[in-house]
Amino acid sequence: MKNNIASDTPGRRWILECFLAAMICVCGTSLYAQPEPTSPVPIEKTAPAAPSVVEPAPIPLPEVATDAEAASSRLRDILAELSPDPIAEEVAEQLPVLTREIDARLRETRKIVAQRASLEILVGLESEWRRLRRNLSGWTRDLTNRATWLEHQIAELDELEKTWEQTLDAAKSSNAPPGVFHRIEAVITQIGQVRETVKKQRARVLTLQNRVAGQEARIADALRLISQAREDVLNRLLVKDSPAIWSVELGSRAPQDVLEETWTSFTRNGRPCLSTLRDRQFGFFFTPRSS
Repeated sequence: MKNNIASDTPGRRWILECFLAAMICVCGTSLYAQPEPTSPVPIEKTAPAAPSVVEPAPIPLPEVATDAEAASSRLRDILAELSPDPIAEEVAEQLPVLTREIDARLRETRKIVAQRASLEILVGLESEWRRLRRNLSGWTRDLTNRATWLEHQIAELDELEKTWEQTLDAAKSSNAPPGVFHRIEAVITQIGQVRETVKKQRARVLTLQNRVAGQEARIADALRLISQAREDVLNRLLVKDSPAIWSVELGSRAPQDVLEETWTSFTRNGRPCLSTLRDRQFGFFFTPRSS
C-alpha cells in the first residue's frame, strides 16, 4: 500500500506542475491581450457661429392682395400714432418760457451770490432751481421714450419695405399681371412716405431733447454756484468778525441788546447752517431720537 502511494506522488506532482504552468500561460496571454490605455483626444474648441441674418422672404403672388391691405392698415395706424405728438407740442410750447425764466434767475442768482447772501436765502434759491430741474428731467424722460418708439417704427418700416421689394422682384421674374405690379409698387410708395414722416418727427424730438439738455446744463451750473456760496458761508462762520461777549466793548452794553443781537445772528445764520448740515452727510447728528 505504501509503495503505491509513493509511486503515484511523482505523477501527481507532474500533473500539478503542468496545470500551474497552463494557468500562468493563460493569465499572461490575457494581460498582454488588454489594449494599452490611450490618451484622450483633445476636443477642438470652435468659436460659436455668428447668427445668420434672415433675409425677408417674398410674399406669394396669390397673397399679395390680402397682405397689401394688411400693410396699408398698419401704415395708417402708425400715422395715427404720429399725429398729434402731445409730448413734443408741450415741450416746444413751454421750453421758451422756461428758458426765459432760467435767464432771469441766473442773473438774480449771480447778484445774490456776489453779495454774500445768508444761508437762508441760498437755500431758497437752491430749492427753486431744483424745482426747475425736475420739470426738465420729466421732459427729458418723455422725449427719450418718444424717440425710442420712433426708432422702432423706422426699423419696422425698413423690414416691411424689404419684404415688398423682394415681392416686386419675384413678381417680375414670374411675369405677374400688371395689376399685381401696381399694387406692390403702391405699397412700397406708401411705406416710403410714412417713413419720411416718422423721420421728420424723430428729428424734431431729438432737437427738442438737445435743447432741454442745454437748459439742464445751465441749471447744473447755477446749483454748483449756489453750493460754492454755501460752502463759503459755512467757512466764514468760523472767522471772528465781532468782539467776544466778554470783551470790554460789550461789557458796557445792556445785556438785552447783546441777547437780541445773538438771537438775530442765530436766526440769520445758525438755523440755515443746521439745515445745511442736516441735508448733507451730517444729518444723523441732528435726527431726533424716537421715544
